[in-house]
Amino acid sequence: MNIKLIFFISPGFLQKKRNMQKKVRLLIYSYNTTGMGPLSITRALLTELPAVSFNECLFILPGIRDFLTVPRGKHTFFFPAFSKPWAYLSRVFVDFWIFPFLTAYYQPEAILVLANYSPLPCSTRKIVYLRHSYLVQKNFINRLSFSNRFVEILRKILFLATLITTDKIIVQSPLMRNHFINVFGNKKKLEILPNPVIIGNDTIKTMKKTTAHHSVLYIARFYPHKNHAFLSRLVTTFQKELRKENIKFFITVDEKETPEARKFLKDLTDNGLEDLVINLGELPPEKVWALYKSATCLFHPSKTETFGNTLTEAMKSGLPIVAPRLGYVQEICKNCAFYYQHDSTDDAYRAIMKLCHDIKIREQLRQRGFHQSKDFIDIHLWWKKLCQICLQ
Repeated sequence: MNIKLIFFISPGFLQKKRNMQKKVRLLIYSYNTTGMGPLSITRALLTELPAVSFNECLFILPGIRDFLTVPRGKHTFFFPAFSKPWAYLSRVFVDFWIFPFLTAYYQPEAILVLANYSPLPCSTRKIVYLRHSYLVQKNFINRLSFSNRFVEILRKILFLATLITTDKIIVQSPLMRNHFINVFGNKKKLEILPNPVIIGNDTIKTMKKTTAHHSVLYIARFYPHKNHAFLSRLVTTFQKELRKENIKFFITVDEKETPEARKFLKDLTDNGLEDLVINLGELPPEKVWALYKSATCLFHPSKTETFGNTLTEAMKSGLPIVAPRLGYVQEICKNCAFYYQHDSTDDAYRAIMKLCHDIKIREQLRQRGFHQSKDFIDIHLWWKKLCQICLQ
């Protein structure tokens, strides 16, 4: 297996790899793709596409469990990934030393940065994938806590530096393109490439309820924009009604992720809501897919997204969606979701109750969503389009 876990670059290592130097056309920098969306897409690239697809590519990845099991035959370098605060130091080390070094050594035709930041200039064409919606939301960071706002300001500075040294920016939707232009102006050549659908069905069968309760899913990590606080308010307000109707919410929050995530889960327990909001922890794609096939509906209260992978996966799996009436949702789902006023727990509750009780509406949304999902691209076509953007 052509995989290395590297703490430093030695002359012997360089000599061993010199025969690859002329083969690298595209260097894919993915060390910071630990967010759920980019992580799933990168892993899908490495597991679902044949090795021959990457004969002239070189991946730089974090040494985390999700990537260490990639198939044989891929040109892949792993670098250690650490928990905070060491994560910031390792990121600086890889971003400002390892990445420029490998770029200078292999001299690829193009560099693809799969997530947001790459401030250093390089001697070849550089393409950056914009995957952080806060960067193009003018007023959103003002609603964050002081510490989170400070982090977002630093990220914004890094991204501004990245824009100076980047040839192309890839966004995932026309809405994100408009947001980018409103904030930064059309200073760079923008390309639109929607995310691929990683999981889903080729056909859907008639819905059959297999549990005594209604399962309402929210598949998301715990970030401020994911709006778990809205879910908490909704359940707190309508807990009696939800218990009476036997409606349960299933979430996928990693309690080790942040102190805020741990506090959120603790508050659910302290308030006696753990029977209504059941935390499954972070799940691999195959288990998420199984949940999509057995749940009543997907609840997606997120305030903002660069795309919305969960929405496309649910539609592809034939799962009805309850979501806020916001631009990013409407752009993807169109008339295939049951919408509610984004800041109203009352309206969200009514939407969930209506969908849980009305089989006809659920089936209509399932069929609409599944047929709409045929417009989304799979990982193979996504990779082909990505290579065209980067290498042509």
